[in-house]
Amino acid sequence: MNLLDMRTIVLINVVTDIVCVWFVVMLWLQNRERFAGTAFWVLDFVFQTAALILIVLRGAIPDWMSMVLSNTLVIAGANHFRQDCRRCLLEIISGKRFQT
Repeated sequence: MNLLDMRTIVLINVVTDIVCVWFVVMLWLQNRERFAGTAFWVLDFVFQTAALILIVLRGAIPDWMSMVLSNTLVIAGANHFRQDCRRCLLEIISGKRFQT
C-alpha cells in the first residue's frame, strides 16, 4: 500500500527547497551587514535546489546536465556551506562577533 509515489515525494521536496531559498534570501537581505557569511548560505541553498531540479528533469534535459552539472552544483553548494561555517567559527573564536 503506497500512499505517495516517488515522483510526488521529490516534487514536494523541490517545492520545499524553493520556499527555503526564498526564506534564506529574505534572511540574507535583513542580515547581510550583520553577519559576513550569509551570502554563502544563499548560494548553498540555490545550488542545492538547482541540482535537485536538474535531477528531476532527467530524461527531459541532456544527460550531462542532469548528471554532471547537478553533481557539480551539489559539491559547490556544500563547499559554500563549509566556507560559511568556517567563517562563522573564526568570528566566534576571534571574539569579533561579540564585540559591541
